[in-house]
Amino acid sequence: MATLFLWLRKKPAPKNSSPPTHKPRSNPRALEVACVTNQPQQAKEALLDWAKTHWTHQTPTTLGALGKRLDDIHIQSALAELDQALYGEPQDWQGASLWQLIAPLVKNQKKQIKTNDKSNLEPLNP
Repeated sequence: MATLFLWLRKKPAPKNSSPPTHKPRSNPRALEVACVTNQPQQAKEALLDWAKTHWTHQTPTTLGALGKRLDDIHIQSALAELDQALYGEPQDWQGASLWQLIAPLVKNQKKQIKTNDKSNLEPLNP
């Protein structure tokens, strides 16, 4: 009787509840285009989107935090130039060098994700 009472008392989920969140996806092509065409704002957004997919916990939310996480002096310098272009004195930002530095990481992550997807599958008939 108590179970029936508690079951009937259970409130339905609100109608405007948000759908379950999915793992964010980055677009390496968008990052490449933003860097090669020297678009600093789009490059920043694409880099931070990539960071969300690479680090699902404690995601870097700024270019400086991303540079620290990557722990490469050359990438940190390129990210500092991007940050300067966005928030400092107006200047012509050249993103090709950043793309050359970051491309191997982005491409390596793509290969790593494909490899991990296959290795995490359980055999059908063990």
